[in-house]
Amino acid sequence: MRSFLIVFVMSSFYLNSCNSPRPKEESEISEPNEPTALEVKVVRPEREDESTTDTSKIGLHPYNIEELPAKWVRLTQTDSIPIIYSTCDGGNRLISIIRKDEGFDLLMHGQQEDYEYNIKDTRITEAGIILIKATWVGSTEEQEFKFTWIDTDNGLGKWETTFHPNYYHVDEFVMEKFEQSFPKVEQPCIECFDPEDCAEMESLKSQ
Repeated sequence: MRSFLIVFVMSSFYLNSCNSPRPKEESEISEPNEPTALEVKVVRPEREDESTTDTSKIGLHPYNIEELPAKWVRLTQTDSIPIIYSTCDGGNRLISIIRKDEGFDLLMHGQQEDYEYNIKDTRITEAGIILIKATWVGSTEEQEFKFTWIDTDNGLGKWETTFHPNYYHVDEFVMEKFEQSFPKVEQPCIECFDPEDCAEMESLKSQ
């Protein structure tokens, strides 16, 4: 009986040894897979081409042109401060909004030639940019102006327009009632480069 138990125990140990999984050889152990980057596809909603969308015209509202100050004087920027500069032969550009018949005209003057435009429509954007649609007086040719306040407390604003052919024009202006805040400089109509000539010119002016 004792011999039988010894044989039985040994047989069981042998069977368990055969059925147990053997440890893998070092060559059989594979490295874990490297994590792969997650591919993300971003789908943008269809919309208008941003390059052709005029964002300044978003949220247009009617604007009463009488709320805009009527008299403007162009400023010329120097290395230090803006000045009111009048050239000898060209003067200085002025912009005036004048009542004409039952509406208003925009007058560009102060230089060699005056330009007058009949205001047809005025709108303001959510950003406060004033858009003025006009036509040349005596013509059906359209001209658009854009006005943006720079400093309302000091009466500073920016006027923009484009003259044909594709001549973009932008200047800083000051309200006429604030023009005394800036120095006025007039270009001399007679220039001299030789000291003797300059002295002679000064003597002629004093006569």
